[in-house]
Amino acid sequence: MIDWEVAIKINKKAHTPLYYQIVESITQLIEDGQLRKGDLLPSETEFCRILGVSRLTIRHAFDRLEHSGLITRQQGVGTFVAYKPSTTLTPGRLSFTNKMEQLGKSVRSCVLSLEHISANEEIAEQLRIPTGQKVIKLVRLRFADDEPMMVEHSFLPLELFPDLVETFPPACSLYQYLQEHYNTRILSVDQTWQPVQLTGEQADCLEEKQGTLGILTKLVACTTKEKPVEYSWSVVSSSKCLYYFRFREEEPEN
Repeated sequence: MIDWEVAIKINKKAHTPLYYQIVESITQLIEDGQLRKGDLLPSETEFCRILGVSRLTIRHAFDRLEHSGLITRQQGVGTFVAYKPSTTLTPGRLSFTNKMEQLGKSVRSCVLSLEHISANEEIAEQLRIPTGQKVIKLVRLRFADDEPMMVEHSFLPLELFPDLVETFPPACSLYQYLQEHYNTRILSVDQTWQPVQLTGEQADCLEEKQGTLGILTKLVACTTKEKPVEYSWSVVSSSKCLYYFRFREEEPEN
């Protein structure tokens, strides 16, 4: 049983709004598995007493949590945890395979497409190659513990990996394969994220409904010489992943 006075840490002297501190604490409890789907939360009145905050503060926090799909409120019954993410993805240069294995999940991929195409303007710009130059297009459906997690489109310069289409094993990590067979090591990754609605095709692959909220990730992976070797975009259902960010301000030099 959770000791709410200990579990929810709020600092009334901090600049961060109290409701947001409560949102962060409850989100962390869900992420850590201390709160599970279906667990009953204290009522607004109980939280006011436990935390020493106003009912408006608790209501604002609950509104944010409900909007995020983390809790559900049933009138006359109570407030329940509604969501437990399948996995937590922390941005960084590790591959999907590495991240899932670190979380103790079994990983597999289904190759939907592997072919040569001509780079359009977007692909060419990201890979810093001429428009129309041949690239490798690799489309995969990524699974964690046999649950479809991500639809991933990767584009790589054909001139760097001329036989990849013929030799790439579907079960292999792409980054591991590039390092072992082409001596190409990914050392830096630039990523962007934006919310999207799943298309019909994406929803079918991820076993979701069309229009479900998803996260579109665009990525450019570079080698030691800051040369782009992969441009990819991936779509993940927001109901299956929680992206976790931590920002830290550098200490000023004395």
